[in-house]
Amino acid sequence: RFLDEKWELLRRRARPFAHVPFVEFALGSGSMALGTARPSSDFDVIVGVRHGRIFTARFLCAVAFALRGWRRAKHTHGEGARDKICLSHFIAPGAYRFAPPHTEAWRAMYRGLAPLTGNPIAISAFFLANEWAWERHGGREAAARAVYSPRRWKMHHHPWSLFQTIGEFILGGEFGDAVERALRRMQIRRIHGSMRRENLYEPRIAYTDHELMFFPDSRSRLTDYEQTV
Repeated sequence: RFLDEKWELLRRRARPFAHVPFVEFALGSGSMALGTARPSSDFDVIVGVRHGRIFTARFLCAVAFALRGWRRAKHTHGEGARDKICLSHFIAPGAYRFAPPHTEAWRAMYRGLAPLTGNPIAISAFFLANEWAWERHGGREAAARAVYSPRRWKMHHHPWSLFQTIGEFILGGEFGDAVERALRRMQIRRIHGSMRRENLYEPRIAYTDHELMFFPDSRSRLTDYEQTV
């Protein structure tokens, strides 16, 4: 019952993704996908974006959720992070397949991912690119069955958005290329500054034109799941 209510809240809070330019989909991830969420847990998401606009999409998502008070701040923990959206993983088509190492906890999390909003074709392509999560449970055929399972899609919606359409038109040409380059420089500069201040333990961090991933401390990322198996 608790997890059902938590998933429903996540589904409602994920709706802004459908209106952000260049966002293709959003998936419920982290402790929600693993089934280890607590009342104070935040909401991890994987955000799929259009090729060539990953830094623009991340910036616009940060603004959209910050304006609603739903974005988790970087150093917020406990009750301060409760039910906030954690924008820690953005991917473009060139990085749909999650890079190894693939621990059992990562496999379990990817098997538990749930579509929240977005293009069903792009979502299906993402899941099939990550068939490694099912390789010990029937391989690609099992992945395909899971991808098209009605249960997996029960919270999914794919509305048409005028705001997203207009934004993509304005930012889709040379002006959008210039904006993307400027946001790329700004965000990478901030990432470098943050990394110099952090004492990171086996981080999984990527900031390329295909993937933005910020899991700074492997000690806490999937510990709850690993303690249950």
